[in-house]
Amino acid sequence: MKESDYTTDYSPSLGIMDYLRVIRERWLLGTACGIFVAGIFSLYMLSRVPEYTSSLELLVDVSQDNVVDIEQVVDEAEIARSSRAESLLKHHLIEMQSRKFSDFVISSLDGREISQILDPYRSKELLEPDLRKLLNDTVTISLNSKDMLYVISCTHRDPEVAARLANRYASKYVEYVLSDVGSSNASALQFLRQNASSLRQSIQENRQKLQRFREELGIISIADSRGIAIDKIVDLNAKRINLLVEKQGFETILSQLESREIEAENITRGKIVSGLEIAEIGAFGNVNAIKTELDQALSRKKEIELVFLRRHPVFIENQARIRDLEMRLLNEISLAINSFLTSIEKLDAQIALNHAHVSDLEKEAQRLDEMDITYHGMESKIVQDQATLKRIEERLNETIISSQLSKANMRVVDEALVAIYPSYPDRKRTVMGAFFLFFLGFVGLPVAMNLIDDKLKTPWDVEEYIGKALLGDIINLKKDFKGNVHELVWKGNDSMTVDSFRGIYNSIKLNTYDVDRKVQVVTSTIPDEGKTMFSLNYSVVSMQHGNRVLLVDCDLRKPQIQKVLGMESKTGLVSWFNDGAKFVDSYADFYASLGIEEMDSGVFLLPAGKATNRSTELVESKVFADLIDRLSGEFDHIIIDTPPLGVFPDAMFLAEHAQEIIYVTRYNKVSRNAVKHFVAQLDRTSASVCGIVLNGRDSKRMKNNFYGYNYGYNYSYAAKYYKKHYASVEIDEESERDQGIG
Repeated sequence: MKESDYTTDYSPSLGIMDYLRVIRERWLLGTACGIFVAGIFSLYMLSRVPEYTSSLELLVDVSQDNVVDIEQVVDEAEIARSSRAESLLKHHLIEMQSRKFSDFVISSLDGREISQILDPYRSKELLEPDLRKLLNDTVTISLNSKDMLYVISCTHRDPEVAARLANRYASKYVEYVLSDVGSSNASALQFLRQNASSLRQSIQENRQKLQRFREELGIISIADSRGIAIDKIVDLNAKRINLLVEKQGFETILSQLESREIEAENITRGKIVSGLEIAEIGAFGNVNAIKTELDQALSRKKEIELVFLRRHPVFIENQARIRDLEMRLLNEISLAINSFLTSIEKLDAQIALNHAHVSDLEKEAQRLDEMDITYHGMESKIVQDQATLKRIEERLNETIISSQLSKANMRVVDEALVAIYPSYPDRKRTVMGAFFLFFLGFVGLPVAMNLIDDKLKTPWDVEEYIGKALLGDIINLKKDFKGNVHELVWKGNDSMTVDSFRGIYNSIKLNTYDVDRKVQVVTSTIPDEGKTMFSLNYSVVSMQHGNRVLLVDCDLRKPQIQKVLGMESKTGLVSWFNDGAKFVDSYADFYASLGIEEMDSGVFLLPAGKATNRSTELVESKVFADLIDRLSGEFDHIIIDTPPLGVFPDAMFLAEHAQEIIYVTRYNKVSRNAVKHFVAQLDRTSASVCGIVLNGRDSKRMKNNFYGYNYGYNYSYAAKYYKKHYASVEIDEESERDQGIG
């Protein structure tokens, strides 16, 4: 186990089995809640005033020739699938559901019929019902486009009124569409058609103009042409900058020549050295080669003067060579200066040409911008005309449909009949709803209670939810015992508490393998759960059963046992490690170096000593493993008290040196999820969690069932353990006693 494997996220999500356990724990409350909610719902539904529903079907035939005014269609199925027929059917539905038609139906009702409609809904406590709103709520109209049917349904408390209203709506709509409501709109149709035709012609003309405009320009895309011109302008500007930079370089050279009073026409021999100081002069043409020869001739002159006289032929010849080289150098420098002047003139010409090209391209880009504006204006006009044409065509289609409403053939397939049985409340749906609410209460209440109260406090939480044995309960101690809880077993002041520790010891014996040398780790979830108190008293109980016990305080970050016992020791586990962790043969010297002290006859304490932040490094070391091996050979029972797992992971590492882990938790203090999470992590170690000790339970809860539960459960658990591990093995009584399960 590595520290990186440890996690403090101890709120794992619940699985399906966890929810089933939660429901099983509180199934009585869930059942009561489900029955209550389902009963209230059923009573409410069955107490409602019954309502009756009557329906009829109104058939619309749109297959006549006069329905379609553009082209003659013979196949009726194809007409029904056409958009014109679909629009006509939808338009009928809108008309049926309109307020105008509703008023048309209401106007056909006399006073007696209105009273029959309103009387079942009248009440002294409520206001007079509104007729129009009541009809809108009770009458529903739907369309079956495939069969071209309208289903008119009416739901009313009086079954005769329901049937009468459904029939009235159907007959009145047939009358409605045959009246002046669906009269012809010839003038509107003519106006819309003229406008549509004019717009189509305008759009066609504008498209032709746009095409001619593009052909005259000879370009495919104005935007692309403008982009090409802009790119050329950018390139020319970049070249112009390069030319200006190059020209500036030549002008700098001429400025240096001018400052030295060197000119191409009257350069003298005295200016040679000054001219050669300019790097560009020295790099021009043959200047460097001539200068090298001149330097050699001058050097030769000094050598000759030492050997020959000035009139000696060798000297005269060398002197003539020097004058020739100087003249050649002057000519070369003069050529360089003239070359610089010529380059500047050429650069000026190139810059001027570049500027002219840029100006031309800028004018071309401006021209293209103007053309683009004109082009987009023509294009926008076409788009606007197309949008206007679309709206006119939609309006034209609506007008055509409206003008043909009165031409549709309608007939009632079957009249609405008086209903015998109420449609509401529906007994089948009521039963289904009640069952659903029962299930919701049965499941929802336990889950909600689990979310609100998730503290560990019952044996069920330990055995069923966490899946570990409950080793025993420790009662919530009275104030008289708060100061000396570590001496409960030693002094035996509370027989019930002492018996609980003895019962826990027996439970551990029953739930685990009985080994000669046992190492156990005691841990908890958070501080103040009684872990250290349990370790002290449990070690005394183990001693009373004939074991030589060593209690190890491995809460190295915050040692507690010495403080609880009032012991002062300058040595301890941490000091022993800091001093080199030496193993000596003498028991007395070894115990002294570790600080092991005898608390009672047969009970020894290995204190932590001073605190350290390097606890995980210490307990993971091979030295610590060797120490536990050494001490295991000298003690029958080693109990290791560790920090809470919810704070530090030390117990995870210490478990690797132990056979068993005892998990202590305080009643109604920590989350069941937290304990379950840490127990699952401990099960990943080489040790096994033998069970959980529940500390701080109310004595009233334990008064009547402590012995029955504690011992009864442990013997049944032992039977399960035996069946699981030894059902297929034949053993005799002696081997049973050796295994500790007899």
